[in-house]
Amino acid sequence: MVARRGQATYRELEEALNLSNSTVSRTVHALGEVHRKGYDGHALVEVVRDPDEGRRFVIQLSAKGKALVRQLEGL
Repeated sequence: MVARRGQATYRELEEALNLSNSTVSRTVHALGEVHRKGYDGHALVEVVRDPDEGRRFVIQLSAKGKALVRQLEGL
């Protein structure tokens, strides 16, 4: 969903995928730079503050994530 849309909020992911906040949060952290338990994540997504709403965070692909999407689209 993040690759298709370019970015998504936690709430958008929860609603679109019918998942709980905790499941989305765990998954985003595992796909990010650092897993929530402190070890290295996959570094495929980045979490940044939403410029329109400072209390909200937006998930977007990292450079590594974009490269993976390009590679998968080439198959």
